[in-house]
Amino acid sequence: MLVDDESYYYMWTRHLAGGYIDGGPTIAYVNKLFVALFGANGFSVRIGAVVLVSAVTIYLFSWGKQRFGAPTGWLLGLLLTVTPIVFIASVVHTYDTEMVVCMLAAIALYHDAYFVHPRYFYPAGVMLGLALLSKISVLFPTVAIALMPVLVKEVRDSLRRKEYYLSFLIAALVFLPFIIWNLTHDMAFVRFKGTMAFRHGTFGTFISVWTEQAGIYLPILFWFALVLPFRTVIARIRHRVTSAEDLYFALVGIFPIIYFGVGSIFSEYYGNWVAPAFLGGLFLTAISFGRQWEKYRSLTVMHVVLSIFLLTICIGQIYFDFLPISSTADKTKRYYIYSAISQEMKGYLEQHPELNYVRIVGNDYQTPSMVNFYANPMIEASGLSLGGYHDTMYTMIHPRNSLAGQRLLFLYQNEELPANIRAHFTTVRKLRTFISRRHGREVYRLTLWDVRNYDGRP
Repeated sequence: MLVDDESYYYMWTRHLAGGYIDGGPTIAYVNKLFVALFGANGFSVRIGAVVLVSAVTIYLFSWGKQRFGAPTGWLLGLLLTVTPIVFIASVVHTYDTEMVVCMLAAIALYHDAYFVHPRYFYPAGVMLGLALLSKISVLFPTVAIALMPVLVKEVRDSLRRKEYYLSFLIAALVFLPFIIWNLTHDMAFVRFKGTMAFRHGTFGTFISVWTEQAGIYLPILFWFALVLPFRTVIARIRHRVTSAEDLYFALVGIFPIIYFGVGSIFSEYYGNWVAPAFLGGLFLTAISFGRQWEKYRSLTVMHVVLSIFLLTICIGQIYFDFLPISSTADKTKRYYIYSAISQEMKGYLEQHPELNYVRIVGNDYQTPSMVNFYANPMIEASGLSLGGYHDTMYTMIHPRNSLAGQRLLFLYQNEELPANIRAHFTTVRKLRTFISRRHGREVYRLTLWDVRNYDGRP
């Protein structure tokens, strides 16, 4: 099955726009293309991620060989193939996939624009715009790219080239639909993400987010991608021999590392927000290891073997559920927790056709998305976001006041509806509990409620 986030981004293809309250629209258009080709199914939702990650891996393999020699090309190809963050981006299709792919291409193309030929500024601007349109967190490596000719004298002549300025104009034009969408939707994304970004953090959340980075990059790549950019800049400051090309990748790494490093001390960040901080360091690691292959051969082999081992364990856990870990710690259960929707609930709705004329709602974005994908009701399911849950695309396309007074079918992840949700309806009646199972073992419960006269309040 799709995981819940994948089904939510699939729903964006039904409501194409220049932006969404949760993020940029690039993934919606990629999914739209493959859904048009292959129909609305799990294959079409995921194949875009496979195509994009494969394409950027092949491109950077060739680019690395051409620009820095065969060892660097092979190292880039290996790191992108087996490192968990990129592997995950190829098999779980979220907007992080488009962000990683487009930003990796933009970093390589801006390198070529500064050090090979100015004509590369044009495709670089396109890829940068698409990266920003995918996820705004790439703004921080973008600042480093833009300041490169200001900070590094070897490429300062770029400030006198029209191509340099046109590249950022192109990026801005590509990003413009998202700006327009925000301006015409009361800055919904800015307000929503701003609220999330300023949640109070603790030492525990700081440690958690950076430990997660070590996990998705693995310790060897995480360490070098974190340390090499600072070593490169320090060497430059101390007037040691440091190539301007190395300095470019170092700056692309340092700017977001400093921002996210400081920010995560005071605010609670999600792990995937911080992921772009290490893209510059990934390039620098591949280049450094490629130059001193004999020195770093053993570390590379260790990283590749460890990556393949851990990914094999994870894939095995998805299918066979053999690890002795708690259900709360097992992230792979996301593939199973909504299985009741495609099985028990779908059958229940077929047995009660009169319910097909009543809208199904959830309180979040995950539940209605899985309902729409797997049960495919006649009336599109929606999310109400009650009891303090944040707004989603559903509260924008199906405003609460438009549902006021209606009879709804409320699908909730427990056997009881909380009082602060019950208060929004005059009548609440339990219809049926559906059980999601994994290899015969219960992993989740979803209860369908007949609720009437919704008051339309948030």
